[in-house]
Amino acid sequence: MNGPARSIDLGNRIGFGERARWSIVQEASAIKAGNVHPSARFENMDHSQFVDAAHAIGEAIDQSLGKSLGTMVVECTQAMLETTGVNTSLGTILLLAPLVQYELNHSENIRCEMLRKDWTGSKLQEFFRSADANDCASVYRAIAACKPGGLGTAETMDVLGPPPESLFSAMQLAADRDDVALQYCNGYQQVATCAQILQSPDFRSMLLPDAIRRLQVIMMAERVDSLIARKCGLPFGLNVQSQAIEVLQSGPYGSERFESNWSAFDVFLRGDGNRRNPGTTADLIAAALYVASDAWI
Repeated sequence: MNGPARSIDLGNRIGFGERARWSIVQEASAIKAGNVHPSARFENMDHSQFVDAAHAIGEAIDQSLGKSLGTMVVECTQAMLETTGVNTSLGTILLLAPLVQYELNHSENIRCEMLRKDWTGSKLQEFFRSADANDCASVYRAIAACKPGGLGTAETMDVLGPPPESLFSAMQLAADRDDVALQYCNGYQQVATCAQILQSPDFRSMLLPDAIRRLQVIMMAERVDSLIARKCGLPFGLNVQSQAIEVLQSGPYGSERFESNWSAFDVFLRGDGNRRNPGTTADLIAAALYVASDAWI
């Protein structure tokens, strides 16, 4: 899965690395429930680390153009860990690197296609089926280096065990417990849907931080955050989803009732040492921002 080195993506205004950096920074800077942002930190992580990681990841993407998918994932992960010392953005790296690789290998702006309502994901599914054993081994190595919460306990194709021959097969077996893996199998259906929401007239009329904040609640009402489910159990994840639905149904975005319910939801998600952090939703939003970035940059 090699592609020609290229610093500017298909004639668009900004390069791959800069687009990735922008997406990560915008996602991390919006005031979202239960996540790190400029006014809220975790015990071992703050907003500045996300910004530093975004710059490191963007540089690593540009420096690894022309290399394989697995190598790009490893180099981005290493850059993040060397810069911040913590895993801020593994899921985002796993989602952004394939989008860059696809455009490099196909000279095609996959982002524009993903914004179409008839997007099926088949092109990205075929792309992942072509990933070889080296790609899979590299991705496994990057994931293991980050020690993400709730992984490493599966009975088959455990990420801490020997990597399989097929990256697509590995992600298929993880897809029921990890929505990042699910994107590899369904052709980024959730990412594409979120990107389409971001570019809709209703969301384009909002300031981007508000659009991101609103999108997060919509996503959490639609699906259980898979990081929460892995760390706290599916019943707890369903409880969180129900609370997100209550926030949405409490009133229009920005209304007094909405804000009151959102604040209570935010406090709840920050309990138990931030184990309730909706981190997978954050990764999907960052990828959706990358896809919809032309509408906002």
